[in-house]
Amino acid sequence: MKMVKKLAVTLGLAAGCMLLASNASAQTSPVGFAASGSSAMWQGFGIAARVDSSVGTSQQGNCFPNAGGPPPVGDNFHIWTGKNTSGGSDKRAIIHDGRVDSSANTVPDVKGNVWIVWDDTAHPNKNICVYVNVDSGVGVRALFAFPQAVIQLPALDGTGTAAGDNLISSVLLNGNADEVLPVDIFNSVNGTTVNVAMTDVRPEDAYFAHLRVFFNACQSGTCLGYPSKSGLGQIQGPVGGISAFASAFSSGTLAAATFNLTGGGSNSDPISGQPIPAPLFRFSTAEVGAAPVMVVVNKTQAGVGHLGDSLLTGVNTFTLAASLDGTLTHTADIFTNYAAGALANIPLNVWVREPISGTYNTMEFDVVRSRRYASTQENGNIPAANCFGGRPLNPPHNSAAYNANLCAAAITNPMNIAGANGGGLRKRAIGTGDMVNALSATADSLGYAFWSFGNFASSGTVNPANLKYLTVDGVDPLAASYAGGALPQCPSPITPPNFCTGVFAPKGSEFPHVADGTYPIWAQLQMVTLVPPYPQAPLAAPLLAGSQNAVVNKVPDYIPSSALNVFRSHWTQSYAGISPRNGHCASGAGGALTGSQMGGAVFPIQADFDSCADNGTELTELKQ
Repeated sequence: MKMVKKLAVTLGLAAGCMLLASNASAQTSPVGFAASGSSAMWQGFGIAARVDSSVGTSQQGNCFPNAGGPPPVGDNFHIWTGKNTSGGSDKRAIIHDGRVDSSANTVPDVKGNVWIVWDDTAHPNKNICVYVNVDSGVGVRALFAFPQAVIQLPALDGTGTAAGDNLISSVLLNGNADEVLPVDIFNSVNGTTVNVAMTDVRPEDAYFAHLRVFFNACQSGTCLGYPSKSGLGQIQGPVGGISAFASAFSSGTLAAATFNLTGGGSNSDPISGQPIPAPLFRFSTAEVGAAPVMVVVNKTQAGVGHLGDSLLTGVNTFTLAASLDGTLTHTADIFTNYAAGALANIPLNVWVREPISGTYNTMEFDVVRSRRYASTQENGNIPAANCFGGRPLNPPHNSAAYNANLCAAAITNPMNIAGANGGGLRKRAIGTGDMVNALSATADSLGYAFWSFGNFASSGTVNPANLKYLTVDGVDPLAASYAGGALPQCPSPITPPNFCTGVFAPKGSEFPHVADGTYPIWAQLQMVTLVPPYPQAPLAAPLLAGSQNAVVNKVPDYIPSSALNVFRSHWTQSYAGISPRNGHCASGAGGALTGSQMGGAVFPIQADFDSCADNGTELTELKQ
């Protein structure tokens, strides 16, 4: 028995915000779903908002209040999407965290692709939904900052003539293409407070990911010790002249900044210093589904010993961890098909993400920082102050010289670390798009990203034919068995009734090893909302159900929670002050979901039900 599960913990109210364009019209409506976060759910929720409704007509979506039901037949829905185009027309939305600390430091803005859906109901009761695609760590921070972050739109979106960029195929929207964004909808969305976080890690995990960037010593030695600016709280300070993690492949940057999960009592925002209103546990989470993190390589060099060699079909978790932490820097190091010394010295280029990324932390705690390997993707780039006794983050290496070299290495930003003896480079990408672009462009490179059709789709900067995915520990993340690693693409043209589901044979057979928990790198996708008196998201519940319908019938970007047979054990995140619950025991706070989840050990759901019945406790505090 599976269900959409809920929790309770966090958030804050909104305050004034800077708008990028003046509100020329008084016609506005409150935005019932103002989300920011994970790319894995962005397309599915967009489809659900625009068209996937139980009403059965192509014009009626799920962007309507759950209690009130859909609008009357004939009240059509509309969609607009915006991105940064090659011609320099940047229509992306901005997540603006307006907090200012005691030294007048501010949190940098973050841009992301956006969809906006609205209906024909009259103001002030018009139904409006918006979702900005940014990293999960930013999405969670936007919700829990106090004052909360707001969504801003660039002025060019508010002219009344801004055409959409059709980022979701019109076929998936039942033939409905993007429309021009009306001025009144622009006015409603511009400056609205974020009231939903879409995330591939739990709020407790995102909270710790930001803290971890700064601390010099913490839980199990997992912290990184990067500098912060002076003032209240912690906003990332300069390394290499840049006060953020920087991309080695683009102008992209992303800065860590702390926030608080709990409210009431003495709880205050660590940056603004403002007291956070009660309740103590001020948020609720719903589990949407699960998605695997794919290990992907550039296969353009197909010769013996290159990553395009057909004999390279997978890696085990130890080899993968050692590649991501910089221990292994030659392609020969990850092959098991050749005798030692048989392969040429070919550099292995490895790309990693930024430490506040949900994707980074899923890979970090499932593989690199797992209890079996206990290292980090930041090895060789860790400030000397965080080298515990010459052993940075206590990696499982016995060489004192090896550890001393890691501690002595200069911090690079952007990360750019060369392996010894002709080894490859280790560099940082910022965001999923940056990662996939870099993989597509560089021979013999290895990296990772959450699966979704959109993340690996063909574009001006991505050629999927250059790439293949690998099994991990012999297990395929997408299909029952491995068949060469080609990344599935939606057919061209997309046609009903199969849409993009037909690329898996048979239809409905995708993600079997996420469902049974044997693929080791996956995360439970979460929708996080706030409890009263914080701003509510009345349109969230129907959108969640509609998205789960969309990924089953149209575009399999993730596996719905109802199809999962397993769960990850929740564990205590001591810095968040929240004890773990898996949500399976009916007694006590039955059904509640609390605590950290990344890197949690995987069990059948039935095992937790039986543990509740037999032992009175859930299977918590267990890690892989």
